[in-house]
Amino acid sequence: MSYYAIGTITQGFVTHADREDSGLNPKQIQNIIVIEETSAGAAWLSRNSLTAVSKADAQTAYDTFVDDLISNWTSDMGITRPTKETLP
Repeated sequence: MSYYAIGTITQGFVTHADREDSGLNPKQIQNIIVIEETSAGAAWLSRNSLTAVSKADAQTAYDTFVDDLISNWTSDMGITRPTKETLP
């Protein structure tokens, strides 16, 4: 199981201790953070002022974010056109 939060992982957000001591490995999928549903995961969310949301709410926020990226994408941007996926 996983926790979902709306936000962005920035430098220093995940410490060495988070990875080594707690085994946390949060994933960033566009504007959604997915982290293990453990007491360490809940503590990490709280420490970083993030609130867990339901998977359905996370998917909706993700879809809206990616739809906006797609609607503003042009071929001269030099990046691959974004595509939507289903959150894990």
